[in-house]
Amino acid sequence: MHYLEVQYEDLVRDTEVQLRRVADFLELPWDDSMLRYYERAEERLSEMHRDLPGADGKPLRPADHRKEAHVLTSKPPDPSRLARWKEEMDPADIAAFEGAAEPLLEELGYEVLGRRGSAPAAAAEGSS
Repeated sequence: MHYLEVQYEDLVRDTEVQLRRVADFLELPWDDSMLRYYERAEERLSEMHRDLPGADGKPLRPADHRKEAHVLTSKPPDPSRLARWKEEMDPADIAAFEGAAEPLLEELGYEVLGRRGSAPAAAAEGSS
């Protein structure tokens, strides 16, 4: 096998099992500290706490902005956050994303929200 697929939802819901799969795939010995990565996150984030110069016409990325973007890495996985995007993402953005990614989403077993009200999707939801 040349690669390993791990769905984010599985990693959050069943962290140890998935991390053990990853470690095994990478031929790394298991270490329980892998489950407590967030305990060292602050230390690791401080290593990257510097401004990044803009490249290719992109603006400067300030250190504080970069650190804020990674703030959740200092907490353990939270299953309650898994579906937040369904409520928080703009419906037009969801439609645009699904329009481009629908075949892959379906192949990977993800729900396609735009099809929620369609007969096949509604029938499938009712059968679970």
